[in-house]
Amino acid sequence: MISPFFNVARFALLYAISMSIAGIDLALTVRTGFHLTGSSLGGTASYVMIGAGTILGARFGGRLFQGLGVRNTFAISGACCMASGILTACGSGLQVPPLFYVGLLFVGVFIGLSNYHRLLVVDFSPRPSAWDTGLVLFAGVIGAIAGPLLADSLAGGPEESFRAYIAVSALGLAAVAGSVILPGSTPPRLSSREAGADADAGAEAGADTGAEDPAVPRGEAPDDSGRLRAGALIGFFSYLVMTVIMTVVPLQAQVDGMDGGGIAVLSQVHLTSMYLPILLASLLLSRLRPIVVSAVSFAVASGLLLLIHVGHDGGETGFAALLQLMIVSGLLWAFAYTAGSTMVAGSAFGRAHPAARGRAEILPPLGLITGSVSGGFLLESADFHGVVLMTLVACLVAAVGCAVVWLRPRSTQAA
Repeated sequence: MISPFFNVARFALLYAISMSIAGIDLALTVRTGFHLTGSSLGGTASYVMIGAGTILGARFGGRLFQGLGVRNTFAISGACCMASGILTACGSGLQVPPLFYVGLLFVGVFIGLSNYHRLLVVDFSPRPSAWDTGLVLFAGVIGAIAGPLLADSLAGGPEESFRAYIAVSALGLAAVAGSVILPGSTPPRLSSREAGADADAGAEAGADTGAEDPAVPRGEAPDDSGRLRAGALIGFFSYLVMTVIMTVVPLQAQVDGMDGGGIAVLSQVHLTSMYLPILLASLLLSRLRPIVVSAVSFAVASGLLLLIHVGHDGGETGFAALLQLMIVSGLLWAFAYTAGSTMVAGSAFGRAHPAARGRAEILPPLGLITGSVSGGFLLESADFHGVVLMTLVACLVAAVGCAVVWLRPRSTQAA
């Protein structure tokens, strides 16, 4: 039997590689799309294509893992990334937008499958823990630092982005090579009886860690599909708010005349604020229910966004305001998305029904698409402050929803 440390380390390593690739794409893609089309919507369409590919990877990932095994599926995922790097490099270098966008669809498939690392680490753990998912997500901080740095060093601007996309292809090859350390088998699948027992154990223990409480006897119990749905919805709103800001800030910075180095700093700070606090999020999740962490995260983010909106409403959007927004959206994602992921990974119903888990995994990239499209539309039709107001409203809606689930009688709670 493998050790818990090795189990976490192998999934964390592959996730770090995938987030390095995502870091390169996030640092350049919106600006490259804008450069190729001359439109803000052309820039946000980049995230739409990535999101569409992510949905494909998320939707069919569970079936691929069951049919081909984990190792083979991630080898195919890395090959998709290599194809993406070649297509996006050719599309941006030769000024062929359709080729560029098709390449982004492929990297989206890669990201959609890579997001399963945070769930599979629990499935294959000999002793599941609330820390498993958080530690894998924390490994993304490597990508948060390395991705934008690599993009900035290889491409001084969107007209040179093809150089960075070649690096994406090389990292895709590393992902293929790294897949050999992953399990060759299919993910362990719980029976309906085991799923009921896990749901019962989680309810009795009062925590959503994904691990069974050995003191709780196994037995038939209602499924915890509500926990799966709640976690997926939290992922949707986390990505919605994060993507709106992540999309419009580089575009607004470009309009303001900020150079590539300044924009790279914004992207790097944003990604770092997304992944660095995940250890703290994991610590909180080992003590508090994920729905509580989510509710507080969205509520605090609402207050901070309101302060930023009031402080800069009608004024110029300088570097400080853009930086504040990047930090707030990154921190929100770190805490809320980690909490939602813990709920999805810990759902016994999801482990027993891979198709249901695949449907749940669609919601975060759907939030990415919704945030990208709405952010670009608002930036074109209204102004930057309207975008901030939209994210504030989205946070308030999510905070109220989480609070409603949190405050329901325990006998009816699924999350």
